Order: sequence, then structure tokens, then C-alpha cells
Amino acid sequence: MLVEPVFSGASVLNPRPIGSPGHRPQNVPDCTVVMTAYNDFRFLDEAVDSILQQDLPDFELIIVDDGSDDPSPVRCLEARDPRIRVLLNPANVGTAVSANRAIEVARSDIIVRLDSDDVAEPSRLRRLVGALRADPELGLVGSAVTIIDETGYPLRVERMPETDFAIRWTLMFHNPFYHSATAFRRSAFDAARGYRPDEPVSQDHYLWFDMLPHVRACNLPEPLTRYRLNGRGLTATHPTHNRERTDPIREALWRELGLTYDGANAQLDCDASNLLRELEVKDPARRAAAQRHALDIFDHLVAQRPGLVRPGEDAVHPFTAASGRRSTAGHGGTWVPQKLRTAWRLSRTIGLASTTRLAIVKLTRRSDAASHRPTRLTRVGAMDPVTALLHDVSPYEGFDPSAWPSDLQGWGSQDTVFLDIISTLKPKLIVEVGSWKGASAIHMAQLAKALRLNSRIICVDTWLGSVEHVLGGRPEWRESLQLRHGFPSLYFTFLANVVRAGVSDRIVPLANSSDNAALILKAKNVAPDLVYLDGAHEEDAVYRDLHHYWGLLTPNGALIGDDYGWDGVRRAVERFSAENELNIDARGDKFVLWRGRVG
Repeated sequence: MLVEPVFSGASVLNPRPIGSPGHRPQNVPDCTVVMTAYNDFRFLDEAVDSILQQDLPDFELIIVDDGSDDPSPVRCLEARDPRIRVLLNPANVGTAVSANRAIEVARSDIIVRLDSDDVAEPSRLRRLVGALRADPELGLVGSAVTIIDETGYPLRVERMPETDFAIRWTLMFHNPFYHSATAFRRSAFDAARGYRPDEPVSQDHYLWFDMLPHVRACNLPEPLTRYRLNGRGLTATHPTHNRERTDPIREALWRELGLTYDGANAQLDCDASNLLRELEVKDPARRAAAQRHALDIFDHLVAQRPGLVRPGEDAVHPFTAASGRRSTAGHGGTWVPQKLRTAWRLSRTIGLASTTRLAIVKLTRRSDAASHRPTRLTRVGAMDPVTALLHDVSPYEGFDPSAWPSDLQGWGSQDTVFLDIISTLKPKLIVEVGSWKGASAIHMAQLAKALRLNSRIICVDTWLGSVEHVLGGRPEWRESLQLRHGFPSLYFTFLANVVRAGVSDRIVPLANSSDNAALILKAKNVAPDLVYLDGAHEEDAVYRDLHHYWGLLTPNGALIGDDYGWDGVRRAVERFSAENELNIDARGDKFVLWRGRVG
């Protein structure tokens, strides 16, 4: 049974935002983070640590143990930090009841959720709380997520519907939020009457249904939560978890539009949901049917509820744009021929000279083909243009990643500096010097994808290891080179990691020394917007890298460097900055130099 909205006439498709209370009580934290746990504590410490390391320090963390056989792992957390409060249920009553109990005693007017097996990025609280504080009508906010496996290996970034309209449209097919990525106002939670105790698994889906009549909502494009695929988690193990549990939500929404939801046609609805999630539907007929199905609801929703689309909010979804549908937000625009758009994008990505040279190569190839003369660059036309600039054949062509085990080792690879700089610069081209096994490059590629940037990353490395690895200061350092017949095989581990992460279309390897690679990129007129240096640790070598790659940057670009704590790196950075009158933006073990800013 669906409960009627608290305020007469308000519904998901006819919302009446109640707004924020108008004043914030004094001496309360910026937010209350609510976490529940039951028996499986394998990832609890990592989840708690991710909250304690937030760059918004004014919070309280309430952790509810839901009647675990041994609650001591939760009970002892209270001694770790004064901001942690622990509640113990005498018996297992379920996540919904436990969360309701925690929110009832929460001190803040903003509630942030995090499951005990997930991880919050360091800027998550600041970004979510900031969004809610900035818009009084915004009552529910989430974000994109990074999907990780049980070992923490990043599998992909999953984008979510961002605008209020897109969220309500998506709710007609599936859940538009990751529960562990959300924050909401206490007033909105109270208006929704809290989590439904009779929903052991889908309580979040029903909470959004109950909350959206009273608030506006959005998802931030940045992946601010790492969502773990946990084989022992609630979603995976609950015996009643299936799509049919939330059919009443879809039935109610469709009925409000004068439509009948056909729960028996599960395949079509699942295919439409997959398209909305930007997942692949391989069968062309099913894909076309699902796209028509979703777009029919889109058109019906716009016709019936035009007020849901606000000025400046683009309601277009990626596959609606691909189908030729215009934005309902009134954005006209001129349809530029595809080849001209591609040429413009390439010129901004790899430079006008390189784009011209690539066009000449393609024209030459066509001429050769017409006269039956062989041409050396026979595969250029099938490759990404940045790849084609550096390779005759894609490095990923015919590569089988299954021969190389998952091994995404890195240090500081998901530092918040990447999100801050990439979201600020919106780089079209990134050059990374020192890629190792690809962890940081993959993270940057996933960030760019989540931010909807058409970024490419050129990864420069010899993949032979550093002096420290070759000399083997510690046994595991030399072992990590994965020597075969005396030669490191790291390059293939790098390729396998990139392919498994699904970003081979964004990452281009350039196997060479940093000195040689800089000369190659300069000769090809490659001008990156962002350079990430994570190569040598010796002062002279670092200084050369700074000199070479600083000269490649676009006028308003930036350079991020790693290992600022190493003496040789620090001396090189200070010397280079003094010579060029640059400010050093030190960020822990990372540093940033801005090309458009002088000291």
C-alpha cells in the first residue's frame, strides 16, 4: 500500500517544495552522518575512516548496530573520535527502523547516509551540504558513484540523472539515487514520515517517492561515493529483493499521467532502465524498442507536467540527444554538421596543426585506397584521434586482459586534488608522466567521464620501474616489476587495468622516457590543459620534467606533481618556481603550479 502524501495535492509529478526552515540552530553540527551495521564488519573501519577524513570537519557520525551477534566492533568506535555516537539495538529490527532511530536523535538539520561497506570521498560532505545550503528548495541531493569490488578495485563510474526533471522521469523506471550517495534535509525526511519499516531492502526507493512531493532534488556529477559490490550485503543476500517490490511506485506514477504500468512486460522495462543507466542493450531490436518506450514516457511527462522543467535545466538525456530530440528547457542551438563539430573538437584537444596533419593522413589514405596503393596508416581511421597521433595501430587492438591478473596498485591515486583541478579546468587533454599500473590515470579518466568531459589522457612511462624498484630496497618492490626473462611486464598490467576499468577509449599509452616523450609531444604540437608529474624523485630529473612539460601546457593550464615530500622533488619544484616566479600550491604530498598565475 502506498501512503498518501502528507500535503494534499502534492505528488512526485506535482511537487510543492516546503523549503528549508529558514534559520539554522546554533551549536549544531553542519550535518549528521547516519550509518547502520549488522554482523559483517569487514569494511566498517574503512567506511568510518572515510568520514573522519572529510575536509568538512563539523559533523556527527551516528552508527547503529542492528542487533549483531557481537556488537563490540561497533561499540569500540565511540572511543576513536568524540564526533562518533553509537546506538545498539537489542535485537535485529532492520535497516529502516535503525536509520529512523538514528535520525530521530540527530542534532543536525542535514542528514547524510553512508552504508558501512562503502567509502566517502574526502570532499563528499562539503559538496553535498554546500549544495543544500545554497538552494532552500533543494531537499535531496546525491551524486555519481564509483563502483568498486570487494577488494576496492574501481570497476566503473556510474552517472546519475542530475536535474530535478531527469530524476522524476527516471523514478518512473527505477531508483534515481544510490542510497549511500545521498544527503537530505531533516524537514524533508519528516514530511516523508521517514523510512517505511515494512521495506527491508527498498526502503530508500520508497523514501524518495515519499520525499519528492515536498522537495526539489539533484545529483552532483562528481563521483563522491565509492559503492561496493558486496556479496554479503543486504541488497545481495535478502531473499525478497526483486524489482517487483517497487512496482507500486511505478504504477502510481504512471497512473498519475493517465497511463497503465504493465509490470508483466519486465524485459522492456529493464531494457529501458539499462538505457537510462547508460548500460548496453546489445540486441538492436530490443534497444530500439526500449528507447522508444522511455522517450514516449519522456514526451508524455513533458506534455502533462511542463512546469517540472525549469529554465536553465537541460532535460535531455544522452540517448534522447542521440535520437535528435531537442531539450525541453528551450535551448535551441544550431545543428552543426558532424564532421565540422568533430574537427573543432579535435583542434581544441590536440591542436590545430595536429588536426590538420591527421586530416591530411586520412585524405592520403583515401587516395591510396582509390589507386590500390598500400598505405602505412591503415588503421588510423578506426582509432581515437589522440591515439592515431601517436600509434599506427591501437595498443589495445587484439589485447587480451585475462592473461594479466587484476593489480591496480598506486599511491595517492584518488587524492582530492584530481577532482578539484579537473572540475575547475575541464581539461580536454591530460598528460601523465609516470603511470605505473594506471591507478591515477584510470581515476582521472573516470572523473572526466562522470563530469561529462571529452578528456583524453596520454600516459608517459617506460614501464621499466624506478631506481628504487630495480635496486630492490624491499623485496616486494622488485617483485612488483613482474620480470619475465629479465624484462619487466608492467606495461601489460597497465593495459589490462585500463581495459578492465572500461576507459581504454580515454587513455593512450606512450612508452618512452619522459625526456623523449616531451620531444615527441612537442613535435606533434600537443598542448595539454593538465600535466600530472609522478615520475622521478631525483632533483635534476624532476627539474627537467618540470621544464619540458611546463612548456607544453596551454596558457591557462595547470601542472600537478606528486611526492612533494621527497627532498629531491621539493628542491626541484622550489628551484623551478623561483626561476619562473610561480606560487607553489602545496597540498600534502601533491603540489600544483598554475600556468596563468605568477607569484
